[in-house]
Amino acid sequence: TRADEAICKAARGEIERFSAYVPTVLGTPKWWDVAFTPFPGPDGAIEGVLCVSRDITQEKISESALRAGEQRFRGLADNMAQLAWMADCDGQVFWYNKRWLDYAGFNEEEAIKKGWYALHHPDYADRVRERMSGAIERCEMWEEQLPLRSFDGSYRWFLTRAVPVVDDMGRTALWCATLTDITEQRNLSHRLRQLARVVELSHEAILVWDLESGIAL
Repeated sequence: TRADEAICKAARGEIERFSAYVPTVLGTPKWWDVAFTPFPGPDGAIEGVLCVSRDITQEKISESALRAGEQRFRGLADNMAQLAWMADCDGQVFWYNKRWLDYAGFNEEEAIKKGWYALHHPDYADRVRERMSGAIERCEMWEEQLPLRSFDGSYRWFLTRAVPVVDDMGRTALWCATLTDITEQRNLSHRLRQLARVVELSHEAILVWDLESGIAL
């Protein structure tokens, strides 16, 4: 067994430690952290082995719950429509969702190294840094419409919103950001403005007729 192996190693002067799920005298299995430490005599020879066992069942339950929660979070975050990232209280990004990585064409290591600023158009980069720094200092939400470069070099417009998450003391614990693609909405709005300008400059009478209420414009 694992315990027998650990005792043999400790008898040879090695320190051995392991965790195991074993029954108790009451018949209820628990997780135990077990450590075997040899102690030598005056001549240096191993005279005995000290075994210390610690009940870590609650720790294991908490770890399991944390892993399950993380899996649920990743499942949600990686399948949401928006790009997303999280940063520490100083604005250093430590996590990106899968959609952000796919859009940027980065793996996780590249994303952390290059940072989310790498996607910003050069004409907007300085403004983004300045406004995000100001939001961090004031601990307030930052929101802006910005073009971001995709993995193929093209740019699309995103509504970027970064929100501070505060702890019980009112201090910023981390930042959560979502980036929503608004390219199509911007293009449509631009076309509507162009059409309105054409109508405005027209020298002809233009009427908009509603089938139910008659003249609408």
